[in-house]
Amino acid sequence: FFDTCVFTKKGIILVLYVDDGILISPSKSLINEEIKSLMDNVDLTDDGELKDYLGTRFVEHDDGSIELTQPNMINRILKLVNLDPDNDTPKTLRDTPASPTHLLDKDPDGKPRQQNWDYRGVIGCLSYLQAMIRPDITMAVQQCARFCNEPTKEHEEAVKRIC
Repeated sequence: FFDTCVFTKKGIILVLYVDDGILISPSKSLINEEIKSLMDNVDLTDDGELKDYLGTRFVEHDDGSIELTQPNMINRILKLVNLDPDNDTPKTLRDTPASPTHLLDKDPDGKPRQQNWDYRGVIGCLSYLQAMIRPDITMAVQQCARFCNEPTKEHEEAVKRIC
């Protein structure tokens, strides 16, 4: 495996994207040493603990685990499909991204969509989200993506269920 933006060195990982970079290591002293070393050769700023990077929020928990979220992308998707998590009924918001007993099909005789949001655009946003931080929604997103050309109300509801 080779990635031109990821570098490793003695227990530390450097990830670069254009002019943004992060150092990752279980040892804070290794990170501090590397920052000091880099500052000798490169003009850079130390923004402290990693909180946000390229739209992804990093939350470190007491047990050492790290949670990745993308609140801006999630809020954008919810807005695109006209969902408000604070005000929508539990009937619209589900615990699972897809029905465990029903696979989507073409639904040629299905009812037309009820809302006029950009189905293909929302699928694109959901695909990005599943690739970055939400692998658990992959199957549901891919099922919905199969019907971008002629989505029906059933497909629209399936997308909203993912959200």
